[in-house]
Amino acid sequence: MGRRRNYPCGLVHREGTEDGNASTEAKAQTEAEAEAKKNHAYETADFLNTFLGLQPVAPGNLSLRDKKMESKTGNTIESRFIDSWEAVAKIVHKMAVDHDFWSFPDGQERNKGEAIALIHSELSEMLEAVRDEEGTYRPMDKHLAHRESVTVELADAVIRIIDFAEGFGYKDLPIVIMEKIRYNSNRPKRHGKRF
Repeated sequence: MGRRRNYPCGLVHREGTEDGNASTEAKAQTEAEAEAKKNHAYETADFLNTFLGLQPVAPGNLSLRDKKMESKTGNTIESRFIDSWEAVAKIVHKMAVDHDFWSFPDGQERNKGEAIALIHSELSEMLEAVRDEEGTYRPMDKHLAHRESVTVELADAVIRIIDFAEGFGYKDLPIVIMEKIRYNSNRPKRHGKRF
């Protein structure tokens, strides 16, 4: 059985084998996959740095959060999630700013209520896509024709949530997500409600 790894957020991950029965071929394939993932992570980091106009940083030192947060989570799945979230949030918000979602001709600032309504509009579009489903038929999206509409609308809602959090300064959202996952794991079924 694989080794268990418990993370501070309460998640458990199994990895590797302890019995030594894994074939050499399987180990080589696993090592090759790990190397490919590592290289992809470095390429992604280079892309993010280029896109955001940042100076390249050494691999493994990509954290954008302050040292207090870093020492709180350490090198875990939480850290990787937070680092990834922060990098993606910068891209998402930059794109929203570049497309004038954060500037208005009369000089007014972005309205939180309006931004929340836009998040809700994406969820409403997702509901409409669900309503179009019939049996195993799942309609494809009109913009990303290779993806199901429900998935694309869900992605749009998440993108707007990320932009909201980044733009209005709720930068601890990925940490709160991890804390909420941990909290919810100890709640009763259906969180004590009927549904």
